[in-house]
Formats: sequence, structure tokens, C-alpha cells
Amino acid sequence: MDTAPEIEKFTEIFCNHDDQFQNIQFYHYCDFIAGKNIISNKNVWATYIKHSNDSREFIHGMQLFIESIKKQPDDSFIRHLYDNLKVYIEEQIETPAVIPYIFCFSEAGDLLSQWRGYANNGNGLSVGFTLNQTMGTHVVRKVIYNQEEQNKKVEEIVSGFQNLIDKISPIAEKLSKEKKEELKQDLFSACLQAMIVNSCFFKDENFSEEKEWRIVFFDKRESPSSYRVSGGNLITYTEQSIDVNFNKLIYGPKVSSISKQSFKKLISNLKLSITDKDSKIPFQ
Repeated sequence: MDTAPEIEKFTEIFCNHDDQFQNIQFYHYCDFIAGKNIISNKNVWATYIKHSNDSREFIHGMQLFIESIKKQPDDSFIRHLYDNLKVYIEEQIETPAVIPYIFCFSEAGDLLSQWRGYANNGNGLSVGFTLNQTMGTHVVRKVIYNQEEQNKKVEEIVSGFQNLIDKISPIAEKLSKEKKEELKQDLFSACLQAMIVNSCFFKDENFSEEKEWRIVFFDKRESPSSYRVSGGNLITYTEQSIDVNFNKLIYGPKVSSISKQSFKKLISNLKLSITDKDSKIPFQ
């Protein structure tokens, strides 16, 4: 019996999309430079998660997995792998072999906190869109804010990984030493992938009003990155194409009439059917 289908099934269960994304109106807050790029090319700037505003949540999520594995019974196989998994996870946090980049968007199109934090302090855009079904290998999910739900997700994955080990252990016993080592590496990769993917969707519950969703893109460390300046910092990002339908646009509370006229002209030149309006937020 081949162990690959069981490992692939584990990965599919814990590293897949949230199918609800197909029926939701989303908004992405950004400045005019990013907004022009998005609607002109359907390209988004996905930020390396450790350079985002939410990098601590990602590290927090990875540490939740470490603690959960540490609590497993001493005689469990996953507990025996704890030291090695801990090293893998710590290496992923410090010098990741696979780099997660995130593109963030919200179910709410006119929030003061979003204008302040992501749309040039109100002098920017909230670009409205729906996502089409074809998302390739990218992972689309809603952010989990609640600590209990985060812990539940961690326990589900650790339990699922233990079940995977239980299923393939009889097969592993019959393998050669070399094949056992290969299987061990495959298990590490599957478990680590599930941890990384799910940690990308954990965020502090104080930000729950944002109603945030994310698309996570993965690039290997040797892949070329791009750089931009944001908030006075040099940020690593990757430009990615996504399959979307643009349908709405909200101008930030500080956007000038000149900027509005210019962007309306851009929308017209692109022949896009987009309904635009001004923000209702009183923000000076």
C-alpha cells in the first residue's frame, strides 16, 4: 500500500480553501498606486507575512502548534517527533524554506480603522470585487480571531496528523531504513505545511471588526522578490495575478476631487462596470 494518498488526503483537508468565498462581496483597502495596479492588471501585491502588520499572529500560531505537540502522550509517535518538528518550525519562523505571502481583504468596505491603516490614512481606495472559483494552489480563507477557535483548529490538525501516523504505521514497519527516512520527511513536510497555512489565518480578536479574509501565496526562498516602501519600511512582496470581478469602488474620506475624476477616467478607459461612491466616514 502506498502512503502518498493518505498524506495527500491530510494535506487536502487541512490546507484547502473555504468554499464560501465564491458568494461574498469583498473589499481591498489600498493607496492609489496599488489600486491602479489591481484594476488595470488584476495583479495584487501580496506581502511577506513576517513584514506585515500581523507578523506576531503568524508566529503565535506556529507556537500554538509547538505547545500542542509537546502535550501529546510520551508514547505517541508525534510526541517522539516533537524535537525535530520543533526545530523545523523554529527554522520556518526564522529562515523559512517556503515563504508565505498574504493578500488581505475585508467583507466591510467602509471602516475607519481600515482607512487609517491600509489606505494612506484615508486618502486611498476600497476596491470592491468578488472572487471567481478558479484560485489554483492559492489558499483562500476567512481569518480566525477567536482564541478558542484557533486552539480548536490547532487540536484538529494535530489530532489529524496523529491519525495519519496511526494509519500508515503498519506500512512503515515493513519499509527499509532508507524508505522510512523518506516517509519521515514526507510526514514532516505535510505537518509543517498544515501548520504554516493555518497560522497565516490567525489574528488577535481585537481586530475582529475588520471581517478579514486572506489569500495566501507560497514562494520558495530562492524565488525572486520585489520590494516597496510602506510606512517608512522596506517591505518584501510578490506580485500575483488573481481571477476577480471588480464591481464596486469607495473613495476614502480624504480623497480629493481631482483624484476622483482621474480614477473615474481610468475606470472608463478600462471599460470596467464599477459602481463608485464616497466614504461615509467623517474623517479629517
